[in-house]
Amino acid sequence: MCSNTIEDQILENVSVVMDAIEGVEVFAKVSTIPLGTMPLGHFGSTFVSYKRAQVGTKVVMHKT
Repeated sequence: MCSNTIEDQILENVSVVMDAIEGVEVFAKVSTIPLGTMPLGHFGSTFVSYKRAQVGTKVVMHKT
């Protein structure tokens, strides 16, 4: 769970980004459910699902 602590701002399309450890490709992102809006002082949740990469495959992770 996260909260908005930035005064005079409504956060929109809030999501989570996970950076992989360089050289370790274990997970591949499947989908993301962002939080539509988060006004000041409010709490919300966003979700990201990953799957374990198959042994011997290379997973490329990048920031979106």
